[in-house]
Amino acid sequence: MNGSNREERPELESDDSPGGTVQQHHDWSTTDPSTAVVETLAAATGVDEIAIAPLYGAVDPDALDALVAGHQTGTPDDRVEVTFVHDGYHVVVASDGRVNVRPVDQAI
Repeated sequence: MNGSNREERPELESDDSPGGTVQQHHDWSTTDPSTAVVETLAAATGVDEIAIAPLYGAVDPDALDALVAGHQTGTPDDRVEVTFVHDGYHVVVASDGRVNVRPVDQAI
């Protein structure tokens, strides 16, 4: 895949509370979904990306990248969304470029 492009920062939406919900929008042609998950978790937790636990404990990063980025230009019926729990956060990664994380103990 493409890796993270540090020159283009994703659009960030947050509830402005430490450990709160964070949503970012990415372009899968410039950022791998697995990289975007780590970036979004870092934004939500306020820690450096390197301190985020490896994703492979919750999801196969290569499979996530292939599945999500592979459907980015699909029709609405072809879009995918992958949901998993990682390090105390619900994570949703969508083929439209959206990554949303929220603490597992936070109500929807």
